[in-house]
Amino acid sequence: MEEKIVKTVAWSDAKALVTALASQNLGRANNKKPADFCEFIVAYPMITRKRMVDFLENIVLNKSLSDVTSMATVAEDSCLFSTETATALEVVLRHLNKLNNGGKLQSLWGFLDDDKKAVIHFVNKGGWYAEAYFSSPTEFSVVHLMLSSQGEKFFIPVTFVKDLSKLAAKVSLTGNFCLHDYLPRTKFDFLSKGGKQSGDVSQSLSSEKKHSLHKRHSRDAGDFL
Repeated sequence: MEEKIVKTVAWSDAKALVTALASQNLGRANNKKPADFCEFIVAYPMITRKRMVDFLENIVLNKSLSDVTSMATVAEDSCLFSTETATALEVVLRHLNKLNNGGKLQSLWGFLDDDKKAVIHFVNKGGWYAEAYFSSPTEFSVVHLMLSSQGEKFFIPVTFVKDLSKLAAKVSLTGNFCLHDYLPRTKFDFLSKGGKQSGDVSQSLSSEKKHSLHKRHSRDAGDFL
């Protein structure tokens, strides 16, 4: 992808630094005890995207904080049916760029793809950013500091949760919009590789097979970083 990750840090590592500097640089927060990066950013509704980028950049680039990009992107990609056509971040960035270039989406709440294992919410704060929620057996949060091909810095806060049901309900209320669709051939290729060819792909791609194929692909997700 044209955009690149500068660094990714975990909320658990950065929380103390964020808390110490936020009141000095951003003022009063609506939520004084945010549980993750998504809640932290939402707690400052009047802070523009540009100002939040500047604040988060100072946090993320702190040398005492570890770069967890590899761990985070593997966990994100594991929520996709396939990363052969795009990684999770590439899917999000495609729609984010569309909004920032004046385009419109069917909904500002959407599933990452039809596996419905991740929910993406697009937010405008003097410029669009995306907050992402991924299904995960372990709950944690990170923020990606990214650089566009034009040299503009931006951020994507991410939260990994065990239960997506409340967030999924918001997507359902707005029409079950999926950010990424797969051609029938893509799904057929997965079945073929598993020795499960069928003339009717939509019928043969049962949830059990889909889960099995997804798990097998997830173990290889690191190859696409």
